[in-house]
Amino acid sequence: MVSRKAKRRGVEEANRLLDIFLNSDIERSIKMEILDEAYKILLKVRGVKPDILKLFYCKKCRSPLYPGFNAIYRVRSRPYKHISIKCLRCGRRYRKGFK
Repeated sequence: MVSRKAKRRGVEEANRLLDIFLNSDIERSIKMEILDEAYKILLKVRGVKPDILKLFYCKKCRSPLYPGFNAIYRVRSRPYKHISIKCLRCGRRYRKGFK
């Protein structure tokens, strides 16, 4: 069981790593390691995963997704507005709706 304080610290650390992932101009392999580390922290403390992490992590093979490198991202409008994500490692497809 994880204490509330440890869970809060873990979620804060994961959010800090996600900010670095989104706002920094570093090379792709380092970004993928940062994303992997944030995901592992959230799994360990059983924290709620933010939507941005759900967009960049495959639920089937648990690998970090990077657009154009190991994933295909497409914006679709039918049957509803969504982003279609395909993992090139395992072939799994996801839909993430938006307005």
